[in-house]
Amino acid sequence: MKAPLLFAALASLGLAACGSNDDAPATPATTSPTVTVSNLDAGTYAVALGDETAPTVGQYYAATDGTRYLVVDGDDAKASALYKGAPDGSWKRVPAATTDTKISFLSSTSAPLKTLDVAALAGSYVVQVAGSPAAFSLSADGKISAGSTACKLSGTLGNELVQGARKLTLATSGCSGLAASLQGLAVADREYAPVALRFVLDDGSQLAELWAYAE
Repeated sequence: MKAPLLFAALASLGLAACGSNDDAPATPATTSPTVTVSNLDAGTYAVALGDETAPTVGQYYAATDGTRYLVVDGDDAKASALYKGAPDGSWKRVPAATTDTKISFLSSTSAPLKTLDVAALAGSYVVQVAGSPAAFSLSADGKISAGSTACKLSGTLGNELVQGARKLTLATSGCSGLAASLQGLAVADREYAPVALRFVLDDGSQLAELWAYAE
């Protein structure tokens, strides 16, 4: 076979091989479950959702910039799920949703809180982590410093998302069951008394809740 004919034959084989890939079944694209939650106007709300005969309750915090948090309580009045809404309208669930989820409310009642005055709350606190105490102090400027317990908590109370709820960043060390870095909310609500602060946090996949008592 002459060289030009040989090259032509090889080229045709190459094209045939490429064509065979086009016939292979395509790998189906995987998509994450969608999460949608009804958007309420800026403010704090007590909400009910789920089954009308046995509704689930929760707290809804909506900031003026469109950031939103929905804390859903379980039967023990502790957080069972956290829904986080971004200003662009998208929502995420912690723990992650396994199926498409759409949350609408049976009722939503405005429940404004008093301003979370960090300076007024400055002092020493203790929370329970996996059945053991973890002590920390809160300064007048919102700094959280670890106490002498084995579980160390440190972080910062940031700006108010809504009145009574501030953004919270928390770092942990030696705390069983807690991720090393967490973000979420610190809420002060007189209905939680004698609890001074409720922390609802996550690391992107795992939900954590801490109830802080003044020492």
